[in-house]
Amino acid sequence: EKIKKLSTQKKLQIFTSGSFINLITGAIILLLTFVTAQVVSQLTVGVGVNFESTVAGMPAQLVGLSGTINEINGQAVENLRDLVTIIDGVTLGDELTIATTTGTYTLKTVANPSDQTKVYIGISGVRDALEFRGIFSGPVSIEFMKSLSGWFQFLFTLTLLSIGIGIANLLPMKPFDGGLIYEEIFNKKFGAHGKILTNVITAITIGLILFNIFGIPLIRSFI
Repeated sequence: EKIKKLSTQKKLQIFTSGSFINLITGAIILLLTFVTAQVVSQLTVGVGVNFESTVAGMPAQLVGLSGTINEINGQAVENLRDLVTIIDGVTLGDELTIATTTGTYTLKTVANPSDQTKVYIGISGVRDALEFRGIFSGPVSIEFMKSLSGWFQFLFTLTLLSIGIGIANLLPMKPFDGGLIYEEIFNKKFGAHGKILTNVITAITIGLILFNIFGIPLIRSFI
């Protein structure tokens, strides 16, 4: 009842405040994610590539590849990007000399089982091998990397929720704030017809949402 007595401008400020706070919160969390990534990049340095296991029957397993990959055919491998770049630059059957922290291994590339157009050496669970630098020292543990990955996933989820809720709340349908905003504007412009127009837009919006959720998949199932 108190809101109804307020001016249109005051009502619009109230209706938009919730979504504005959600969007600002999402932006702050996104900024926090970026800052965290920058801090981690400053505290660590890539020293190669680790892998969890070798694939049975594949080149890496046949030669007993182990340790952290530091070099392939004389080219330094400091991170996963380096590894991918080098592997993409070789062809099927090429011989690779791979230097790791446990020794030097020679193998030949084979076709990737999942994509015959790409080469494969047969390692899985590949990830960057990092070391702390500066006031810290020593290798970055798997536990730390998993915790960091969980932290980034948490921040990413919070960002999606905050921004998603903020945008969804602005949809032009009641009882969302977006519907209340449209209703207030229509009431001011069209008087008694404002409520009818708001209800029509609400029905259209709900219809479009339901069509995207159920209608499009149903249509695709018949195509």
